[in-house]
Amino acid sequence: MSFDFIRRPGFYSGLIAGVLATAVMIALGDLWRAPVVPQMLSDRMTAIIPVETFGQILGFLESWAKPLAFAGIVLGQVIVSGFIGLATENIMRRGTSPWLVLPGLIGAVWLMLGLVMAPLGGLGIFAMDSTAGASNAMLAFFVIAGVFGVAIVTGVFSALERDGVEIDPGRRRFMRWATLGVPAVISVAYLGRFMDGLATRSQPTGLTDTEGELPPAITPLGDFYTVSKNVVDPTVNADNWILVVDGEVETDIGFTYDDILEMESVTQVTTLECISNTVGGEYISNGEWTGVPLRAILEQAGVRDGVVDVALHAEDDYSDSITLEKAMSDDVILAYQLNGQQLPDQHGFPLRLVVPGIYGMKHVKWINRIEPVPEVYTGYWQERGWSDEAPVLTMSKIVTPFYQSHVPVGEPTLIGGVAYSGDRGISRVEVSVDSMQTWVDAEVEDALSDSSWVRWSYDWVPEEEKSSWIYARAYEGDGTPQIEEEQSALPDGSTGLHEIVVTAVYMEEEDDDLEEDDAGSA
Repeated sequence: MSFDFIRRPGFYSGLIAGVLATAVMIALGDLWRAPVVPQMLSDRMTAIIPVETFGQILGFLESWAKPLAFAGIVLGQVIVSGFIGLATENIMRRGTSPWLVLPGLIGAVWLMLGLVMAPLGGLGIFAMDSTAGASNAMLAFFVIAGVFGVAIVTGVFSALERDGVEIDPGRRRFMRWATLGVPAVISVAYLGRFMDGLATRSQPTGLTDTEGELPPAITPLGDFYTVSKNVVDPTVNADNWILVVDGEVETDIGFTYDDILEMESVTQVTTLECISNTVGGEYISNGEWTGVPLRAILEQAGVRDGVVDVALHAEDDYSDSITLEKAMSDDVILAYQLNGQQLPDQHGFPLRLVVPGIYGMKHVKWINRIEPVPEVYTGYWQERGWSDEAPVLTMSKIVTPFYQSHVPVGEPTLIGGVAYSGDRGISRVEVSVDSMQTWVDAEVEDALSDSSWVRWSYDWVPEEEKSSWIYARAYEGDGTPQIEEEQSALPDGSTGLHEIVVTAVYMEEEDDDLEEDDAGSA
């Protein structure tokens, strides 16, 4: 198979055009909340991949799944763009005027984005069902198509003979560099920086291991875990934001951000855990939330008889729901503060749902619409096979000591961590230091609320040099033990006991070994 086509001007012009169009696409997604093709394709892929396969991919790639999927989709876009460039070159070599090729190419790409890609991503024709709306999407698609078309036609035209006159090679190279090279370099730098940020944001934060001490009872803002389906998260201007309440209500109502702030507020401590959190994972944090009860909003609108679920819609076209019964609970709030500070953008500013006892995917961020509905509502992740009820399954995590760390023989070693059971409370935590042959009770601190994790600790004194497997097991408020059987996160959340292995050593000997190693390396 010959790959001579990769040296043809149409192909590399198409590659450059694909890079430029992708950079513009990402920028418009950030500035205008315009639909982003890699996001639309990613949404479609997660919807059609079988649940079991998706679970295996997620289990294998973990936090790298989203950045790798994004990189793969962008690479595919750019390669397809190269072949579009080849087709354009073939047309222009037959003598077709670039002034005819350009509008035709722009129009074809614009129609493809609006009539194929947007519906494929579940946003409707020209993204009319998206938060951005059809008008913004049409304009954004036109800009993207324009950049793409101009880049290809300019690149091909500058590489071909014009009116039978060969352009000076040096001048031709300069024209290509000036017209495409510089923008391409800038775009690659922009996409590289964006990819780096996406990879960084995708790495787990939250409950990380802390040698020799328990984690803070309230997770600091900078350590609070975040999970998002998005390639580009929305940035909402509170001055232009309206919370709409419609659907099965007596009166449609709109609330401004100031309206929400003027309502009577409540503050509560609630733990948030992602349903994809693995046994011993980091996607769990504890925060102090301030906001208004969802019930107060619904009561103002007047919920009609026959309502089953309350659906919540977000600025990123995400949606999920909780039952009406749950929505009317006193502790279900629309939060605008976290840990006494304005809700950060990545945590859902200006408003997010906090619903104790249910996994984090139900705690919808960037809320802009509340819709009581007369049937069971199928949200974004439920369409992809995840649980609808999503009650938190009881967990315990060992935070200290570190996995495979060394601990001193004959001296106390702190074994500690957190336990959480949604809104069912924790009555006991047990620790085993001998591979579950025997169990001892750990000391459990008082919970900060009925929906907060508890911290627990146990002082262990190893008696001899050896490796030991340590396990933790929590019990709910009514004495029900956490599930020991191992289960993957998809579709209902993970179960199993967290375990670590440590090695007890005489620390004086270890210090001597370290000194010898240092001396040898010197």
